[in-house]
Amino acid sequence: GHDAHDDRPTVAYQKFLVFAEQRSGSRFLTDLLDDHPQVRCSNEELNHPGSAINIKHLSLDDYLAELEKAYQRVFSKNGSSREDKSQIKAVGFKVMYNQGVVHYGSGLMEKLDEMNIKVIHLERRNKLLQYISEMSNEKDKQIKAEGKDSEKHIAHPTTPEEAERIRDEITVNGRPSKVLHFMQRKSEGDKEVSDLVSEHLDDYARVIYEQLSDKTEEEMAKLFNFLGVDKRHVHSRMEKIHRGKPTRSYFAEKDQEGLRVALEESDFAWVLDGWRM
Repeated sequence: GHDAHDDRPTVAYQKFLVFAEQRSGSRFLTDLLDDHPQVRCSNEELNHPGSAINIKHLSLDDYLAELEKAYQRVFSKNGSSREDKSQIKAVGFKVMYNQGVVHYGSGLMEKLDEMNIKVIHLERRNKLLQYISEMSNEKDKQIKAEGKDSEKHIAHPTTPEEAERIRDEITVNGRPSKVLHFMQRKSEGDKEVSDLVSEHLDDYARVIYEQLSDKTEEEMAKLFNFLGVDKRHVHSRMEKIHRGKPTRSYFAEKDQEGLRVALEESDFAWVLDGWRM
């Protein structure tokens, strides 16, 4: 029968968040999610121009209110040809570890659980490539800022040419202590968030970037199932920057051997698989 509630303009959709670390492939993931007609997924909404938040001075309740505003923003964004909002079943955006995930910790997780907000936790296993990605991104930013180059810095290349430019031109600092410190710190960060999520949330999905990259269709099918939407074939516009280049060639020749030895003796020896290629 007709239910009085049917007249409400609000559309019930599953809310979700993507927890990720910088340079871990999260733009690739959000792009894939957003390509689904029943899903709206945005990037760092908490860094939204004009409403970037400062978590140091924000209570958890105020932070949750900011999340709510972000959901409304993402939901009401104009999509391309898929303007029919009635078919949107899931709405989410990306929250970096340092945008409140770690700061509010278990308090936030308990609230998300209570509010039935689902979490997708993305991890990039290969911390050496994450290091290269972060350092080359910074370096490219610097080169472009100094204006030696008339081109603009592109953090997320969408064409093979853009990716190639970053890939070909850049070598990064290969001091073993610096590289290993970064890898260690990032691994600990992943573990901290992973523990928070698994201890406090009934409903979360863990995605490993390498598996997503390798078996995109399969991994996305699991996520669409998790979000309660139809299985679809989706695309990401993102170009993978570091495809087909031996890892060692990102480092100056004089640093390569020392770094290789240090990695071989570390917990991360497996990342040397792509060292020579």
